[in-house]
Amino acid sequence: EKAIQEQKKGKTIVMLLRVDTSTKWYAKLVEAKAKIFWFNGRLRFANNQPANFASMLIVLTGIEE
Repeated sequence: EKAIQEQKKGKTIVMLLRVDTSTKWYAKLVEAKAKIFWFNGRLRFANNQPANFASMLIVLTGIEE
């Protein structure tokens, strides 16, 4: 909700999140017209071990109301 509030103030927000399309926050992001980018496979970070979950990149483009 904080990200959507900031989007309404004209800020662009980028978030790397766990994929979970069954949540209320995901539905709110869809309603806010977020751009959603899906990754094939699991991301790997500095230790080269894969994450325990799938990830998605969310972009909320700033809009002033």
